[in-house]
Amino acid sequence: MDCWFEPPLLRPVHCGHFFPAAGPGEFVHRLPLVYLPAPIWAQGQGPVLFLSGGPGSGSWLDAEGMAGWYDWLDEMDWPHDLVLFDQRGTGLSLPRLDCP
Repeated sequence: MDCWFEPPLLRPVHCGHFFPAAGPGEFVHRLPLVYLPAPIWAQGQGPVLFLSGGPGSGSWLDAEGMAGWYDWLDEMDWPHDLVLFDQRGTGLSLPRLDCP
């Protein structure tokens, strides 16, 4: 699947959506998922799943947020694959629960 943001040139990225089932045959949520593989020279470490903290906080998967993730990965020289997703009701997930 094509990403909903423009990835940097020569940086591998995989985007998709996860559809958790609420019950048999019922898919009521669509959660965006981004997989950022570690550079080839740093592979071999285990993947890391980022879980956003705080109630109602997404994982910054829009175009501006992803630019920040790429900057962070470059700055930290991160040796792991990174898996990002918005939890139900937050960020780019559908439905979005926007409570006051």
